Amino acid sequence: MMQGQRILQCLEHSLDSNSQHIKLAEQQLAVEAQQHGFGVCLCQILLERSIPADTRQIAAVLLKQYVKHHWVEGERGFQPPETSEQDKQQIRTALPAGLSDPNSKVRTAVAMAVAGIANWDAPNAWPGLLEFIVNSIKEKNDSNLLMGCLRCLDVMASDLDGEQTPHLVQALSPELAALVANPSTPNMLSATCLSIMGELAQGLATLSGTYQQQVRKISPAIAGWL
Repeated sequence: MMQGQRILQCLEHSLDSNSQHIKLAEQQLAVEAQQHGFGVCLCQILLERSIPADTRQIAAVLLKQYVKHHWVEGERGFQPPETSEQDKQQIRTALPAGLSDPNSKVRTAVAMAVAGIANWDAPNAWPGLLEFIVNSIKEKNDSNLLMGCLRCLDVMASDLDGEQTPHLVQALSPELAALVANPSTPNMLSATCLSIMGELAQGLATLSGTYQQQVRKISPAIAGWL
């Protein structure tokens, strides 16, 4: 049986009502997690819309845990083996597509996984991620993608660096303000927009030195939120 099929079968058994089946599935998944390719398989299962949503959600939870424990050697909580660069690249390339998933729970799970990887890799090892998120929010062509990107950015916002924060405020402040002001915007989505701007504003407040010039330049973008 191929690795992906074994992992999918374990995920399905972990949803079984039989406690013995669940225990065996968890033990097998722990073994599979030690093999190269485990994260890639989880990503593929997560993104395959023909697979039941509850199975995909479990794959997303395990992928987030996998990133935490196997992505960067030497970091707190790391457990060998470290994910290979080839596997990392495959996951980074494929995962953002899940931000447009029609299932809100899966979409949120993908957003959390993307944010977890971005915490280690963006922007240097994951160039283009923030641009993809910003452009998707600006274009608003796909409501699912819009919600997925906003959720992802909400998780990422508190960890952005001094170069990224002013750029995002300038690029997204008008877009987020328009969403909040639109009476047809769902309350939950408006709350996410407000949360993002709150995190970004807090990030701006902590900047000093060379970044202060950038902050002064974008102060009009912030004024509308005060």
